Amino acid sequence: MQLPPPAYERLQRALAGAAPQQDQRQHARIPVSAPASVLPLFEDDSNGTLRARVADVSPQGIALLHSRPMTVGGEFLLHIPSESADAGFSVRCLVRSSTLVADNCYRIGAEFDSLNTKPCLLSIGAQQLD
Repeated sequence: MQLPPPAYERLQRALAGAAPQQDQRQHARIPVSAPASVLPLFEDDSNGTLRARVADVSPQGIALLHSRPMTVGGEFLLHIPSESADAGFSVRCLVRSSTLVADNCYRIGAEFDSLNTKPCLLSIGAQQLD
C-alpha cells in the first residue's frame, strides 16, 4: 500500500525536519532519527510494545532500528509520537526485511499495510494511538 498524500504529510509532520535522500528505489527515502513505538501483531514471543528508532521513510514504507530482529512477513502496528497531539501517526506495517547491521542492532524494513483509523491502545503505558 502507498500512503495517500494527506497521510504521508501527517507522517512527515510527525517526523519533522528530514530532507529527501537520493536513492535508486521507486520512492525517495527521507533519512530521520526519531522514536517509534512498535506493537508486533500475531507473534507468540511478543513482549508487548517495543521502542525503536526510525532510520528512514518513504511513501511506501519505513526502516526502523531495533535491538531484536523481527520475522519477515510479520505484521506490527507502528506509532510515531509527536509533541502535537494531532500530528502523531499510526499505521499497520508488514515486515519485508530484518538485517543485523551492528552488534545488537537490526534494521527492520517494513511496508505500510493500512492506516490505523480506529483508536488503539499500546500494551505498555496504555498510550492511545490515533
